[in-house]
Amino acid sequence: MLEQYEEAEKHVIEYTDLTWFELLDEIGHQEVKKFNIWGRANLYGLSLKKGNVNILSDYADFLTEHPNEILPGMLTIIEAANKHDFCIDELLHRFSANLSSFHDQQNPINFSQNFHFWDQKTEYEFRKGNTSQAIDQLLLCLDLSDKMTYHQGF
Repeated sequence: MLEQYEEAEKHVIEYTDLTWFELLDEIGHQEVKKFNIWGRANLYGLSLKKGNVNILSDYADFLTEHPNEILPGMLTIIEAANKHDFCIDELLHRFSANLSSFHDQQNPINFSQNFHFWDQKTEYEFRKGNTSQAIDQLLLCLDLSDKMTYHQGF
């Protein structure tokens, strides 16, 4: 959030590969695997936030392999697209069914990420001149902020 991407990258690399831990039981191996997935996702995100659009295809493939990362990953992607002004229409289409399904989930974390995604999507569509789509996204944001009682978002 402070845009200290190089510094953040150093720390993310440290927890991405924890296979050096000895005497791990099954639960330990599962945790190491989770940190590897989160670390890889975060490295993709940091690279994209620095403006490296060349990793989009690899990042999209990663998200396809790890569906639990689609919402946070697409939030990162759309934030970077808005910041660096690049097109992600193909990715939005590719993950449209996944993104639409997140709206109905009752998980508070998903509500927050979902709200921020659609808020960024609204900005993306307005920036591209797609006023009708942007207004649809804005209405979705209003609905989510109401469900979350997120008055600041409203």
